[in-house]
Amino acid sequence: MLIGISAAFYFLGLVCFYHIADFTKPEWGVAYYLWDKAKDVLFSAVISYKIPKSKFKTIYYFCVIRLGWEIAALTINSNINDSRVIDFLFLLFIVIWVYQLIREWSKSK
Repeated sequence: MLIGISAAFYFLGLVCFYHIADFTKPEWGVAYYLWDKAKDVLFSAVISYKIPKSKFKTIYYFCVIRLGWEIAALTINSNINDSRVIDFLFLLFIVIWVYQLIREWSKSK
């Protein structure tokens, strides 16, 4: 079911943004970026649901936080791609992921 929902969301978005959207209007750009982040959340949810023991949970949480930042930035009229916030989120993701890899590596020995 989740696979079907995420695939439908993806393809409907593609059809909408490639055939209907008028990117000369800023509202379409905002809608596109929200769709882009939401599809990442859905697809990473499908991956982490189908492969529960994988490291995709970290990627899923990163996608959810990135979507949350997208909505928050729109709410507070901030730059969506504020390099300080995006850099911090990326570094936080890398630190958590490396920690998990080291922890997994130490368990296997």
